Amino acid sequence: MSSNFVGESEEEQDPTANLWLLYFTAQHFYFKRDFMSALRYLDKAIEHTPTVVELYVLKAKIYKHAGDQVKASAYYEEARKLDLADRYLNALSSRYLIRVDKVTEAEAAMATFSKEKEDHTLNVHEMQCMWYEVECGKSYLRQGHLRLALKNFNYIDHHFE
Repeated sequence: MSSNFVGESEEEQDPTANLWLLYFTAQHFYFKRDFMSALRYLDKAIEHTPTVVELYVLKAKIYKHAGDQVKASAYYEEARKLDLADRYLNALSSRYLIRVDKVTEAEAAMATFSKEKEDHTLNVHEMQCMWYEVECGKSYLRQGHLRLALKNFNYIDHHFE
């Protein structure tokens, strides 16, 4: 891919300029809800530089709004793996893993930023991550595990006591 812009001088541009033009063009089409065009530009950007986290986050958002939660979860997980020290990406990926009923994988991801208690369970309840209990409860409810759903919803009730 050339680093020169049409109509510009022969002087080469910064190689990241083309990457960010592709990214912002993909965002433009995403906001216009033209998901196919957005994905086309994102794929070019990923081909250009496959290690940019923001590309995978945007791709996940596109699939989320297009109604494909499974692919959204996969791309959020891909973004998380590119930057394992980012708590926000970790939480985002965990949330979407739970939304596609992969609670065990989400728990493993959440464990990277939480300490285990003596009984080898996560301390997310002490961290006051109510979104975690809500998402887990909904997932267990979808799966028909009513006891586990109720257990998670009860954690929320105890936060307000």
